[in-house]
Amino acid sequence: MGYETPSTFTNKKLSVAFINVLIDELAQIQHGLILYATPTARIIDHHTLAVTHHGVPQSALTIPVAQALIKAFLIVDNPYQKP
Repeated sequence: MGYETPSTFTNKKLSVAFINVLIDELAQIQHGLILYATPTARIIDHHTLAVTHHGVPQSALTIPVAQALIKAFLIVDNPYQKP
């Protein structure tokens, strides 16, 4: 219980990225990623992916980081969209 199912994503498009592409794009600007376990009462296996700079988690995205993330993501049709 508490898990999102593909049918709950009603958007026409989805943004997806492969982790190795995210890592490579961020490494080019001396940034990285860290994954935190952040469980909630509703989603016990929830995680938060954060951007780091020299190993320090960042509380805001700079323009270069945002551009690297945009470059890493693909926009695809949602195969699970509800009619």
